[in-house]
Amino acid sequence: MPRETQAYVPTFIAINYIFNFYKEHKMKPMYFKYSFLIFRL
Repeated sequence: MPRETQAYVPTFIAINYIFNFYKEHKMKPMYFKYSFLIFRL
């Protein structure tokens, strides 16, 4: 595997696995306290 993708590909696979199988591992999603959609200065 090229050096540029040695960390990217395994990380991508791991994140996709967690997104799809978090319930089987008794994990719960955590939600942000703040919304980043409404941003005013």
